[in-house]
Amino acid sequence: MIKIFDLNLWNYNNFEERKPRIIEAAKKYDPDIIAFQEVRDDLRFNTKGHNQARQLNDELKYKHFAFMKTMDVNMVNKRSGEAGCVEGLAVLSKYPIVKVIRKRLKQHTIDKYTRGFLYAKIRKDDELIEVCVVHFSPGGFFGKLQLDETLRYLKKRQMFPVIMGDFNIDDQDYITRLASDVYEVSNDFNSCVTLSDTCRTIDDILIPKKFKFKKFFCAGSGLSDHRALIAELSLRQDGV
Repeated sequence: MIKIFDLNLWNYNNFEERKPRIIEAAKKYDPDIIAFQEVRDDLRFNTKGHNQARQLNDELKYKHFAFMKTMDVNMVNKRSGEAGCVEGLAVLSKYPIVKVIRKRLKQHTIDKYTRGFLYAKIRKDDELIEVCVVHFSPGGFFGKLQLDETLRYLKKRQMFPVIMGDFNIDDQDYITRLASDVYEVSNDFNSCVTLSDTCRTIDDILIPKKFKFKKFFCAGSGLSDHRALIAELSLRQDGV
């Protein structure tokens, strides 16, 4: 069985207040793998490299860690003379990360954000677990293009990881239509709201069909503007 915890960290908004809640929730669910999006390395608030995911891991103490910078926040917001601030994706794992791919996605003409995905291959005993953390651009349209690009890239290379994160796609049926030949979508297993304030579902976990969901639910009040995704996965036996 594999236990996953996924959360958009909402950068540094009230982070010092939220940090102990995130740590408490992660310890409560005791996942094998944690995925974070909107992880800031912001020199106004941390020393260089000691980003939010590393700060959380100071308490969580996962042995294996990977980070990908996806955007320069000051450049995106056209701010000059500001302290350095980058945003990205992170994976924390109890088990060795044996391969990492940091893949930049195409930036479309009117999308000011730069995006990518963080792929990690993890060795748990004799099993290799592949995960891919994403945070697509807001507005739905760009998220759909970026999901399509991500799936095409992975399929072309015969890579079928667990894909998780902030898809920024409200049209959950679109995700199912695009991915269901290879993946089961968390929202199809158990629908839940991931943005409580606006009653939206834009965060997902996609699992390749060698796995099945044992559990999937959203949890956490006050962790972020997003709720955490909690999943327990098991391998299918004899295709069942």
